[in-house]
Amino acid sequence: MGPGPAAEFHARVRHALAAEAWIADGNFDGAVAETLLTRADLVVWLDLPLCVCLPRLVARSLRRAATGQELFAGNRETFGHLLARDSIPWSGPAHHHRDRRRWAARLVTARAAGTPPLRLDSSSAIAPALAARGLLPPTGGDT
Repeated sequence: MGPGPAAEFHARVRHALAAEAWIADGNFDGAVAETLLTRADLVVWLDLPLCVCLPRLVARSLRRAATGQELFAGNRETFGHLLARDSIPWSGPAHHHRDRRRWAARLVTARAAGTPPLRLDSSSAIAPALAARGLLPPTGGDT
């Protein structure tokens, strides 16, 4: 699901959530975020530090600019745009801190509603935490 008229996007989200099982991945806001949080059985918050996120943002933006990969609706990152103040590498740090505060507050509501968030704040914690909940396929020779 990508950008589009808000009413259409909200309808598509509600339709997707009507399925027996679903996974939402993104940094949603407003009514969509509230809808997702009220219907979720599990909320996983990847709250990685900026020193982890920023190099990944820069590398991903460079790769997208080099390959011409489409982001959405025909939009593409270019090397020239990477230097602009509204580019992902420049705006990433400001959004990172703002979004961390916003999600910390929002997840208090999820916790109060009976869906405690799983907050993972290091890359090394992600796979073990998900595996412990049976959310990753078995590894190794086990069948």
